[in-house]
Amino acid sequence: MVHVAMAGGGFRDLAWRIARNAGGQPDRARRRTRMATWLLGLCIFFDDYANSLVVGSSIRPLADRTGVSRAKLAYLVDATSAAVAGVAIVSTWVGFEVGLLDDQITRFAGLADTGYGVFLAALPLRFYCLLTVIFAGFIAWTGRDFGPMWREENQAQAAYDQPVAPEGRAHWLDAMGPVLAVLLSVLGLNLWFGRAHDGGLLAQFIAGAEAAGLKVLAAAGVFGSIAAVALSVGRRLLSVKAALHAWIAGVIAMTPVLAILICAMSMRVVCDQAGTPSYLAALLSGVGGAWVPLMSFFIAALVAFMTGSSWATMGILLPIVVPLAATAPGPDGIWLLAATAAVLDGAIFGDHCSPISDTTVMSSAASGCAHDVHVWTQLPYAATVMVVAALFGYVGTAWFGLSAPIALLLGALTLGATVRLLGRNQATQRG
Repeated sequence: MVHVAMAGGGFRDLAWRIARNAGGQPDRARRRTRMATWLLGLCIFFDDYANSLVVGSSIRPLADRTGVSRAKLAYLVDATSAAVAGVAIVSTWVGFEVGLLDDQITRFAGLADTGYGVFLAALPLRFYCLLTVIFAGFIAWTGRDFGPMWREENQAQAAYDQPVAPEGRAHWLDAMGPVLAVLLSVLGLNLWFGRAHDGGLLAQFIAGAEAAGLKVLAAAGVFGSIAAVALSVGRRLLSVKAALHAWIAGVIAMTPVLAILICAMSMRVVCDQAGTPSYLAALLSGVGGAWVPLMSFFIAALVAFMTGSSWATMGILLPIVVPLAATAPGPDGIWLLAATAAVLDGAIFGDHCSPISDTTVMSSAASGCAHDVHVWTQLPYAATVMVVAALFGYVGTAWFGLSAPIALLLGALTLGATVRLLGRNQATQRG
């Protein structure tokens, strides 16, 4: 779909409009591109796969034409995929998380009556996910970077060439129209497959995503491709032959991605068969009291990193951590809720960093970034957020009685200061 839209010239027109509206200032054009990536990642909150594929592939041509590195694009895509889907009140992730929490609902007596109630009660304590989104926003807005990401951005900006006015009749809607078709298809099909479920549109959406999530994404891709070909041919931007050639080129470009995913899944199965998750989960058996949230966070992060699966990590650890934390839930149940949030967040952190995670692979592939480059450039950023989330979140709330909003505010301020002190801006550096 994206290859067809690129061949038709829609993305060239979009890049030109952003550069022109930036007043001819490359730094403003880059900031607009970064913020567009971050905001689009927030908007596609209902599924991490859809987020990675749609945002990465849609913004990639724009990033190339405004001087934003593909490593930065891959990070922004990855940071707003699972982290956003994991805390959104409507998403495929929430359906899975609520199902796990429903199985442990008796442990939360007095705190919540349903799994969804537990999810909402623990939402303010999801420090890693919330701070990841905030940190990515800081990076997108300021343009300041540190570690390997700075080098990638410096190289991209050194090779930057100001976009020129595109020739032909292509319009930016020729590029974003198919993207809109994908989004509407995902929303509509999930509701269709879940239409028999009681409980309103929210429940129907979650039920449909659980029942036919991958089928929905595949169908949405077909609809998006049809829309891209129809627009390019109907508006005489491409011939039928040229549009089909562009579509086939996109299919061929995804072949290495399939190979990486197959290898990643194979490594995940080996880790599972070796009993690695169960062994690491058993390490929690001797932990108690206020230590449970912090240790749960680190164990979940380690399991998810080694297996590449956040969902499997949640399924393994929640039945262990929740009964353990319920024996000493802490004042107003804060230790129990924090431990629950820590498992969910730690699983997403490990999944975020793991080189064998499907969302990591998809983010790098959709953004056109070498997989090893994506892993190494985003690791310092994810680790920074992890340390801040652990200190102010799971230590601050469990040991020092900080309220969740105060802990989140302190964490956000710390991350902002980190970007300011450690980050370097390429425009400032050249000056």
